[in-house]
Amino acid sequence: MKRKEVLKMELNRLQQFFQDVKVCRLPLNPALVVQGIEADIGDDLRQDMLVLQIIRVIDNIWLQEGLDMQMIIYRCLSTGKGQGLVQMVPDATTLAKIHRESGLIGPLKENTIKKWFRHHHRLESSYQEAIRNFFHSCAGWCVVTFILGVCDRHNDNIMLTNAGHMFHIDFGRFLGHAQTFGSIRRLVYIVIHTINRL
Repeated sequence: MKRKEVLKMELNRLQQFFQDVKVCRLPLNPALVVQGIEADIGDDLRQDMLVLQIIRVIDNIWLQEGLDMQMIIYRCLSTGKGQGLVQMVPDATTLAKIHRESGLIGPLKENTIKKWFRHHHRLESSYQEAIRNFFHSCAGWCVVTFILGVCDRHNDNIMLTNAGHMFHIDFGRFLGHAQTFGSIRRLVYIVIHTINRL
């Protein structure tokens, strides 16, 4: 109970801080100015920060070789056990939400993601660019998540931006540390399944 009280007190202090100063520089990226925070409780960001740093190195190698995989690698800063900062990616939503919005059988429909892209891109050129962004970023994330053995992939851990960039979140399990269902390991299949549905 004491932990919750301390958390509530600190969140109130942060809210008061933003009421007083209005804006401040973001520690994750001082070029950005923030007006407030959205608290999420329960994640240990140390592992996420490590995985994202490794992915950033891989993406830099690709870019040096002239291979732009359209990767969105958000910033993450752990400031201690159970605390830290995560950059919000604007205009992004989870695959789970996209599927829910398309109805009860949304995940089973052949063209759910295609319709979602069409909704955000009325012009054919814009739509085609979003599709290219999706394929490039999807390929890039498939490679890095495979190399790092990222597990626990499901539609709530995979996000899409309106511009078509796909990216992963929540790296609580990697290096092959997979969850099991009975004696069966959960495997990554969602991303490949999603590609087939386009």
